[in-house]
Amino acid sequence: MADATMNTNTQTASTDRIRRLIADPRRRQVLQYLIENDEEAVPIGELIAAIVDSKVPPAAGEDPIERITTELHHVHLPKLADASLADYDRDCETVRSQLDSTAEELRRTVSGLSVEAGSECR
Repeated sequence: MADATMNTNTQTASTDRIRRLIADPRRRQVLQYLIENDEEAVPIGELIAAIVDSKVPPAAGEDPIERITTELHHVHLPKLADASLADYDRDCETVRSQLDSTAEELRRTVSGLSVEAGSECR
């Protein structure tokens, strides 16, 4: 009985962590792009270009490429890598999805979410 309770608590904590990660529109964009690229290693520049072309506008007066590059390198990609949702290779400047069959529910959730226009990264 204690093992079942521990597994449930671990799964809940893990699910809550994933929900917090994908609550951010920028991380949803990253995961969606990686899913669409069928788990191939994606150059960071390609990912940045896809995000710049997306529906989430940068704040007025900001250079979108510089902001997105900084956010990806220092915030979003490390968080996704820490959660084992992405493999972020700083040296090669690539990122690859680490979603597998155990994360199929996450795939459906991320694929079903739309990135809200006008939302900013946190």
